[in-house]
Amino acid sequence: MPAEGSRRYRDGGSRTRSFLIAYGIRIGERLREASSETESRVDAEHNERLLPVLAARDDDVAAYTEELVPHVKANSMNISDREGYGAGRRAADEAHIEIRDAIAD
Repeated sequence: MPAEGSRRYRDGGSRTRSFLIAYGIRIGERLREASSETESRVDAEHNERLLPVLAARDDDVAAYTEELVPHVKANSMNISDREGYGAGRRAADEAHIEIRDAIAD
């Protein structure tokens, strides 16, 4: 982000804001892709025995999120700096998001 430099706009937008929005969006995309791949692999390897467990856990996470932050809602965002947005996506593509150890319950 610092390598891209800073820039501010009259409307309150900035290169940093555009970078962070793009980074967050792309990391979310990558996590959804990884989740989908994992579910497909589990389905193929375990003949759908684990899918009800995964679905129940997904429901639990959604309920807990609603409990913690009940007023969160979708919001549109303006991207004011194309270079910052592109840099954020590139940085997210390079981010290491793999889990090496099993997650314990």
